[in-house]
Amino acid sequence: MFDFFDRNGKAVCYVAENMRLYSWDGRPLGAMKTEKVHDCSGNFIGWVKNGYLVGLAGECLLFTDRSGNRRGPPPPQRQLRPVRAPKQPFPEMADRQPAPPFPGIAPVWGHNPFEGGDARVEAKTGGLLGRLFGRSREVMTPSA
Repeated sequence: MFDFFDRNGKAVCYVAENMRLYSWDGRPLGAMKTEKVHDCSGNFIGWVKNGYLVGLAGECLLFTDRSGNRRGPPPPQRQLRPVRAPKQPFPEMADRQPAPPFPGIAPVWGHNPFEGGDARVEAKTGGLLGRLFGRSREVMTPSA
């Protein structure tokens, strides 16, 4: 259906026809329901709005070819997409965490919520949410 890229233009993952997110190496990362994205452990990651995956503080975590710089930060040049590996079996989705109120879209970049290994394992250990909420979360502002 469509691909997500990070703030450097690197292809991160894609949304398959069943609204499930997979890494390019075939790992299941999460699922979309309407505009809401959850990881496989049911943790809420963000909203897909105006071509961006928007995080809990309004920062743009990822972008699609549909972003076109509408409200979010200017998307960089997209890098070539890797070849898709065969999809690994998708785990049974845990109960989805409710989404908080949408904060709006800020014109800043946040961090890729799927970087640093298997998001399912990180979510269970707090790594994914720690990056979103914790001290290691940095919001990138455009350079002057």
